[in-house]
Amino acid sequence: MDTQQYPPPPPPQGFQPQPQYNAQPQSNQYQSPMFGLIDMMVKDMKFVGVFTIIYGIITCLGCITAAIGIPMIFAGIRLKESADFYLAYANANMNNPDLLMQAFEKQKKFFNIQKILIIISLVLFGLYIVFVIIMIASGVFLGFEEFSRYN
Repeated sequence: MDTQQYPPPPPPQGFQPQPQYNAQPQSNQYQSPMFGLIDMMVKDMKFVGVFTIIYGIITCLGCITAAIGIPMIFAGIRLKESADFYLAYANANMNNPDLLMQAFEKQKKFFNIQKILIIISLVLFGLYIVFVIIMIASGVFLGFEEFSRYN
């Protein structure tokens, strides 16, 4: 067995080494494509988070709809927190896995709340359909037709 170390092979003809990427743009370095992606994603996440919070506040104006509005507010807050952690991760030159893990955890909480909201919305919609069917079957809406004939 040969234990002698050989030099690495020469690069192919016309090979250009790739520049080193840094998350923070500087005058003589390229900006990482991942930083740009995270930056766009953070802006979208903050917009959706703020919109979700505002929509949750408006939804809380009704007594029954507050069951949907309150979780929406918390979901919007979690999404904004996740965006902040993604931005902190990008600003730390994408070298801090703890920040990335916290961003994932906050985003997971956002999706869990959204899942609960979907279930609550489906249950309320189902109850509404049952209520309408019961009202039609009991003849409540027939009284309106009789009233409109005499006017």
